[in-house]
Amino acid sequence: MVFRTRPGWILGQAATNGALGAVVLGIVLLGWAGPEGALVGALVGFVGGAAIAVPSIRRRHLVVDDEGLIAHRKAYRVRARWGDLEGFGTMRFCKVVPVETVMLRASTIESHDGTPVADRLKDKVVKAGADRRVQLSVYVADRSEGPFAELLALHRPDLSDPRSTA
Repeated sequence: MVFRTRPGWILGQAATNGALGAVVLGIVLLGWAGPEGALVGALVGFVGGAAIAVPSIRRRHLVVDDEGLIAHRKAYRVRARWGDLEGFGTMRFCKVVPVETVMLRASTIESHDGTPVADRLKDKVVKAGADRRVQLSVYVADRSEGPFAELLALHRPDLSDPRSTA
């Protein structure tokens, strides 16, 4: 089963990227075209930043099947077997938004096309701890109901209690 990035996450991340474009373009145009130009520049920067971000965000998805789960990220994917799931935890996206995560005992970092993953990228992923957790609430609204809950109950009934944490 494929779980796509939830629309709210797409909009939130696009707005974050768009805000950066708005600030940059607004400041650049403030000195050149005045306040009205800065406002138009900020609007164009926001829309442009969001438009650039959305395709990249939409490519990310989570695949859950009888083998385990695969989190497809921008430059790589993380594969974990059901037995490697330790539980669930919470982290903060941008130090503000709470995100439910699946905690992993072990995983494999792979490229999308089967070529070897560069050591530098692999080291970066491991250093960030992104090989030990998957941001579940980005893809699944509620892990206690729906298709994800059914697969979890089938393969890891010990973790299907909504109160189970790592």
